[in-house]
Amino acid sequence: MSEGKEKKFSLDDFITENQKSIVITAVVLILVSGWLYYNNNYRKPKLEEEANVAAYKAEMYFNQDSIDLALNGDGQASGLMDIADRFSNTTTGERAAYLAGSALLQKGRYEEALKYLKMADFEDDIIAPLSMVLLGDCHSELEDYEKAASQYMKAANYNENEFTTPYALSKAATVYIKLEKWDDAHKSFKRIFEDYKSTRFGMDVEKWVEMTRVKAGL
Repeated sequence: MSEGKEKKFSLDDFITENQKSIVITAVVLILVSGWLYYNNNYRKPKLEEEANVAAYKAEMYFNQDSIDLALNGDGQASGLMDIADRFSNTTTGERAAYLAGSALLQKGRYEEALKYLKMADFEDDIIAPLSMVLLGDCHSELEDYEKAASQYMKAANYNENEFTTPYALSKAATVYIKLEKWDDAHKSFKRIFEDYKSTRFGMDVEKWVEMTRVKAGL
């Protein structure tokens, strides 16, 4: 098997296979944290309460993979984009913006996805870096690999943990390879190997460490 074929199969396919489960996990965390906030803060402003009520149906559609209904509404209930625009200064509005960005990314509407993901300014230890990864995905799909790499590395260095850090590093490595930045790709793989070998992204990473080391002339 040639080196080029091995690279595409082992890395791109592996990340694609794992991405859906990671996005689903993020969505669950967002929905749970959102409703905990709603239920535990009984004296929240009226606007926050109104936003939560408006978002209920759209979030339900998103959770059911009814992406068009989630984004645009069903004629009676509002969609995520409308909720994000109308309630941009609320926690629910940010949650809707994140979900809208994720849905638009799935639909291939990358510029719009960027707009909504930028509206979601989370400080959560898990959701914040996953939002950065989605921004990186948008830039990658638009073939702006430098910006994609920057977002992935920002995510990797945000609250380092065994869930988001190796995931972001593996994403960064893929775009560094596209850019033929072999030294940076090597550093990303090596960091996974040294610090996160026991995670799902540590599987078979040693051969990528070696391949990029050779390419980088190290």
